[in-house]
Formats: sequence, C-alpha cells, structure tokens
Amino acid sequence: MIVNTVALEPYLNVMFNKAYAGFIENQKADYMNQLYTVVPSTKSEEKYGWLGDVPTVQEWIGDKDVAGIKDYDYTVKNKNWHSTIGIDENELEDDQHKMIEPRINQMAQGASTFPMELVAELIRDGDTNLAYDGLAYFANRTVNDNLLAGSGVTLANLKTDLATGRTTMQRFVSDTGKLLKLKPNVIVCPPELEVQFMELINSTAPQDAANYNSAGTNPWRTWINAVISVPELTDTNDWYLFNTTMPLKPFLYQVRKSPTSKMDESRRFINRTIQYGMEMRGNAGYGFPQMGIKFVNA
Repeated sequence: MIVNTVALEPYLNVMFNKAYAGFIENQKADYMNQLYTVVPSTKSEEKYGWLGDVPTVQEWIGDKDVAGIKDYDYTVKNKNWHSTIGIDENELEDDQHKMIEPRINQMAQGASTFPMELVAELIRDGDTNLAYDGLAYFANRTVNDNLLAGSGVTLANLKTDLATGRTTMQRFVSDTGKLLKLKPNVIVCPPELEVQFMELINSTAPQDAANYNSAGTNPWRTWINAVISVPELTDTNDWYLFNTTMPLKPFLYQVRKSPTSKMDESRRFINRTIQYGMEMRGNAGYGFPQMGIKFVNA
C-alpha cells in the first residue's frame, strides 16, 4: 500500500478529535473535574491578584465600601505540554491502521485527564507550594487554619475528624472577615484510606452508633458527595476535605491552547518514522485555601 501522507494527517486528526471529545464527555461526572475552575488565558502568564476579593452583600450607607481588598501578586505561568508517538512507515504500508488507533486513543485519553493530574500534584504539594496570600495552600494560618492534626485513621478517628473539618470550614472567612459559610462535600484521600472512607460515608446499618445521629441515619451520606482516591498522594495517612459547590473551585486550570494534534514526517527518509502528537499549553494553580483542609496523621 502506498502511504498517502496528505490524507493521513486529516485521518489521524479525526481519530484523535473524536476520541478526545468522547473522553471529555465521559469525564463530566468525574468529581475530580469539579475540584478546579477552567480559566481561559490570553498571555504567557495570568495574574490572579483578585483572589482575595470575595464579593459579599452589605448595606449601602454612603460611599460603597471597597476598602480592605489587597492586590495579591499570585501568577500562574503557562507551560508547553505534549504527547508524541512514532508511526513506522511499514505499519501504514501493511495497512495496520488498527495498530495505530489504540495509541491515538491513549494519547487522547491522556490529554483529557491531564488537568486532573496537575491538580493531584497541587494537592500533594499543597503544604509547601504557595497560595495567593504568600503562605502554603495548606498552612497554619492565624485566620482560616486549614492544616489540621488528625486523630488517626480508624473509622472512629475519621468520623471525629470529619466533624472537626466540617465545623472548621464553616467558620472560614474572607479577607474582609466575612463568613464564607462553606461546607465540605468532597473527600480526597490516598488509596490506602479509600475503603475506610467508603465504609464510613456509605454505610446504612448502624454498625457504630457514634457514626449516626439520633434518627439512626448516617448524615455523611448526605453531606459528602464523593470520595476520590488519588494515587499521587504519597502520605498514606493524610487526607483532605474540599468544597466544590462555589463558582470558583479550590484549584484553577488555566488554558492557553487546547489540545491540538499534528503530524511531522521530516525524518521519514532517515528512519521511516512519521511522528504524530498532541500539543497543549496551560497550567494549574491554587484558588481559595478556604475551600480545602488537610488532615495530617503521624
């Protein structure tokens, strides 16, 4: 079979775009996607100096009160990302297109989940990486302390700490001291704690009366929407609470250029290989620290 590279690139692009669109559609219900806000970018970097400005309603007496809002110097720089495969000319000459399609699909799947990978890394490194206020995202702040000591990882410990985290987050305030009235609805944990949390959240039988209210029901089944197991988390006893119900989520995913596929056959004469890949540009960053709490267990 003669390799027609003029027709090959559009053929591969259709394959990639169809697969990518399918993966994006399937992931809409994934709670990991609900941890971040997608923000369009038009420059090499974007400054989020407004992050401390949480709009609240107050009585209008005299001039409108806009004082107390700081201009934070929090910037997210866009980065270039890619995924590339080599297609041997022999595969095309032998009409082995079905050998190529799984690799294209895998590339599309990787592009669709990449924002979640960046967010997972931000969670993992959140007690060292800085948020908009110049402190680590998870830090012992004087106000809005969101780095808490856990009591352990038994069911009883987790139940106690869940209650502590829910109470703590509800008392978080804005930069101007206004109560944000946030409530955690998502648990993020390492795989080692997933079973314990699923048992605690989804249990319907009163195996442990301490996990239930006076009506004999499990309140966490209503309060917590999802338990997300994240393999990137290396501290196997530490876990997190997040609020994902607000317009601005705990994390930001900044998009400068969406995944775009292209082909390069410049080295075909040298090694019979046609390169095909995906390129994208963007980055992830931190949103409001008040929307997350980390529990640290020794």
